[in-house]
Amino acid sequence: MQAIVCHAPKDLRIEAEEQPPALTPGQLRVRVARGGICGSDLHYYQHGGFGAVRLKEPMVLGHEISAVI
Repeated sequence: MQAIVCHAPKDLRIEAEEQPPALTPGQLRVRVARGGICGSDLHYYQHGGFGAVRLKEPMVLGHEISAVI
């Protein structure tokens, strides 16, 4: 699995992420069809955060998705 990871302002990297562990009862795995970014993601990329919220460690961007169960 790959993810876009923000390490610092203007420092994005496509990195391999570990496969999640086996599912437990009540969980499901989805296949992401499309993903997007929001204004917060742009602030992390451009400025390393927004207001008092700052990147303290690498962070996977993008949480606006559609997926197939």
